[in-house]
This record gives sequence, C-alpha cells and structure tokens, in this order.
Amino acid sequence: MVTGGHGFIGSHLVKQLKQHEVTVLDNLSTQGGRSYLDVSERWVWSTLKPDCIIALACAVRTNSLSNPVRDMEVNYQASIYGLECARRNNAMFIFASNSGIVGTPSKLPVTEFTLDNPTTPYDNNKLATEHLMKIYSDQYGVRTLALRFAAVYGESQICHLNIGWHPLIPHFTGMLQAGKVPTIDGDGNQTRNLIYVSDIVNGIILGIAKLQQGELSGMKLILGDETETSINQVFNLISEELQLQVKPNYGVRRAADITRMCFDSTKTKALLGWTPKVSPMEGIKRTVKSLKRYKCG
Repeated sequence: MVTGGHGFIGSHLVKQLKQHEVTVLDNLSTQGGRSYLDVSERWVWSTLKPDCIIALACAVRTNSLSNPVRDMEVNYQASIYGLECARRNNAMFIFASNSGIVGTPSKLPVTEFTLDNPTTPYDNNKLATEHLMKIYSDQYGVRTLALRFAAVYGESQICHLNIGWHPLIPHFTGMLQAGKVPTIDGDGNQTRNLIYVSDIVNGIILGIAKLQQGELSGMKLILGDETETSINQVFNLISEELQLQVKPNYGVRRAADITRMCFDSTKTKALLGWTPKVSPMEGIKRTVKSLKRYKCG
C-alpha cells in the first residue's frame, strides 16, 4: 500500500511496483480537493490488510508554521494509525522522512549521526514518527525503515498552489515559460541536495527487499549525496535549458529556510546497496524538457 500514491513520488513508485497488487491511499489534495480517504482518519485504516505500507503522504512543510494542527494530523497522527495497521497485519512500514530535521547543521556533510534540530512542526512531526517507528520495531517486532529524502525533483513534478506547494524547479520553469520573472527568497546562495525521483524510487524498492530479508528494521537511512547545488545555480541551469537570459528578483528569506545542505550516504550505500545515478545537471535538463509547455504563477 502506498499512501500519497497519486502524488509526485508516489505515482512514480506505483508504476515501478506494477508487478505487485498495489492499493493507493490518497486524499487527492494535489488534484484540488480533499476526499474522504484521508490518512489522518483512523477509520480509513481499520479494514486495510497490506503486507507493506510505504508512507509518502504528507502535509506541506511550508504550511506547517501556519497550520501546525493539520501538519500533526497528517505527518504524525497518520503514522500512528499506519504503524498500528502494520502491527495488526505483520506488515512492513517504510516512511518518507526529510532532510529538514537537522535544520542548518554546523558541519557538512550531514550523516545519520548529525544532531537533529527541527525548526518547523513538519520537521518535528517527521522526527517524532522516526522515534515511534524505532519503538514499534523494538517492542512489537514491526519491520520499519525511515528514509530521509533530500530535495526530490524530476519529471511530472508541478506546482500545486492550492496547497501552497511550489517546488523549486517546476516553479522557476513554469514562471519563466509564462513570461514572468521568479523571485528567489533570500540571496539565492542557499544550497540544496537535489535527488532525482527515479533514484528515490530505487531506494524505496531496495528498502522493501531488505526488510523482506529481515534486515535494517528500526533504522534510518539518508537518500542523498554530497552534491550541493545553490538556488542561483538551479535558476541559471533552467534559464539555459529554456534559452532565456533572465535575471531573477530577490526577496526576503523565508522563516526556517535551510542555508546549506548536502549528505553523506556512505551508510546507505553500504547497507542498502543504493547509489544515486542521475546528476543534478542531467536531472534538471530532463525535468525542464518534460515541462516544456508548463506554465504557472
């Protein structure tokens, strides 16, 4: 079962799981509404009997400061219901955690041993779920694996302004193709660790296999690499791919924005057998090509 299976990462994952019988649990918020099938509703989980739960559904990080209750419902409360469902059915539970849990670290690259420093309710609820997963693994024998994603991007990713979700690459691409000049929050020198969606999907599938073999339960692993890409570099790569010569506007830095980010995935590579295959330069080109007629803003 894939929660958030109609979303960006979820839809890519479901396609790769086509040899399995897959149930998708999604409230369709990215399609403009909220259905009765919401992960934060306890009754939704009562009749489900999966053998593996991949929890991708989440509330948007940038909205968590303005709506912390909804963030708790989706990013933590739903995790309890999912873990209880896994316990009842002797199922595996894989959780999409995030890089923001460490805030702005004092030392780079970030490893699994970097001090956690959540700066938003979103980060806090993701971290709380990780702790809960360890308890369920240790006390109940539920096979759990937390995967901390870097900044995921790729083909078919678009903005969903109705829920306040405007990821970097489709946001810049869509605005430029609409003839508008994007505004970068801050000076644009803040960096991200970009990871292509196919690499994330591959990491999840490898995680399923390891849990099936009885390995890695209760652990957290990073899906990222040591490549830092600045917001300015992303903008310039997109402009070049679109053959435009446009300078962005610059605005006020967002609250709780991360200054620098890159990861050390040595542990993940050793234990999961995973390594990213698509570089940011290649991945951004692929993504922009897939969005050639996309406009937003």
